[in-house]
Amino acid sequence: MEERALESFFGWYYAACATAVLIAFTGTVYIQDHAGWKVGFGLPAILMCLLYL
Repeated sequence: MEERALESFFGWYYAACATAVLIAFTGTVYIQDHAGWKVGFGLPAILMCLLYL
């Protein structure tokens, strides 16, 4: 029973990670198309720096 619950957990975990990556890439491309490459690269870079503080 525990093995099935663990498989279900990791299945949902990987599905959530893949969905988050898809949304992040789509958002980054949208920003780059509408605001330019500097903003499209700078915004994720700033957000990554803030997450590691």
